[in-house]
Amino acid sequence: MFVASSLLRMRCPRRAGAPASWRASNPCRARSLAIVLAAWLALFAAGASAQPRIVSLAPALTESLFDIGAGASVIGTMAFSDRPAAAREITRIGSHAGLDLERIVALRPGIVLAWGGGTPARWIERLQALGMRVEVVSVHTLEDIATALITLGHLSGHQERASQLAGTVRRRLAGIGRAGVTLRGFYQVWPEPLMTLNGRHVISDAMARCGIRNVFADLAALVPHIGAEDVLRSRPEVIIAARAAQERDDPLAQWRRFDELPAVRDQRLIMLDADRMARPTLAMLDEVERLCQAVR
Repeated sequence: MFVASSLLRMRCPRRAGAPASWRASNPCRARSLAIVLAAWLALFAAGASAQPRIVSLAPALTESLFDIGAGASVIGTMAFSDRPAAAREITRIGSHAGLDLERIVALRPGIVLAWGGGTPARWIERLQALGMRVEVVSVHTLEDIATALITLGHLSGHQERASQLAGTVRRRLAGIGRAGVTLRGFYQVWPEPLMTLNGRHVISDAMARCGIRNVFADLAALVPHIGAEDVLRSRPEVIIAARAAQERDDPLAQWRRFDELPAVRDQRLIMLDADRMARPTLAMLDEVERLCQAVR
């Protein structure tokens, strides 16, 4: 603005006695107008290409931002944000235990992205009290992955790539599914203490698409604690667990000794990749496809 305004105040040298026709076609004046126009265009282009400074409060959000090409805009993220590899270089501003508010303020973010159902409300309220713009992105179904990509595209200025990936998600979902038989299924989030998930979780939607009915869908908590006796009483026909690549322990070991369980008897104990299954991103669809194939 300062440059353009300064140029507008420029004056061309006057030519004594010059006719009006010369003054109207003064080449110096024409050059000045051209410079002013170029300056305004440059300022407009700079404003249009400016990317927001983003702090992401969830590994899944960080991964999706990289997926749509907005990784360079992420200036702060949470612990365990390790995909893609470039995400590991981003400044850490917190973990499940809490946020480093001082560090977040120092980063001067334009947008803080919170995870609906995962980011505690008190964190969001504290950030807003500090004058920050907080946007909440939620995913409850696999279809919501596409919607979240569109939202992130608008917020980051990467609408075109986000729209392309959202289309990819929807096309892949159209090919995922199992009609007909519905099996009773138990998804084990953690073996000790024993934890599962209810019907509002995106993984429960993934199970349903594969013809698996979550036996704990009606529990109130999103990720409830349960007892082994609850699992035995529900008599699941499918038991699913997820394990990180570096883990060697078998999280399904405690169920293998119960031959009376239909899932054990019919050998429907399914192991998935924890990092992919736990994050509702484009990569999660690979594991959902594996799950559907495993129960066919």
